[in-house]
Amino acid sequence: MSGEREVQVAWRVVGHDSFSGESYDIAEAPSRDAAEAVARAYLDRLETEQPSAASGGQGDGGIQDRIYILTPDGQRHRYVRPVEG
Repeated sequence: MSGEREVQVAWRVVGHDSFSGESYDIAEAPSRDAAEAVARAYLDRLETEQPSAASGGQGDGGIQDRIYILTPDGQRHRYVRPVEG
């Protein structure tokens, strides 16, 4: 080793508050799969705190907070629950 520290690059899960317009950190994750698991769990929490019946949910016009996954290279992707079927 030449004395340089190895930098751990993490995936990040962030939320965006539809009312305030502000983003907030939810968690860091070591992989895409882990980040998606965190995002899924957070969507479950949002459904309890901001029920789709009252907030319009994640759909167009809905005011439920949005969830994003930030890749290690800085790209941001909105996370939505996969459609089952």
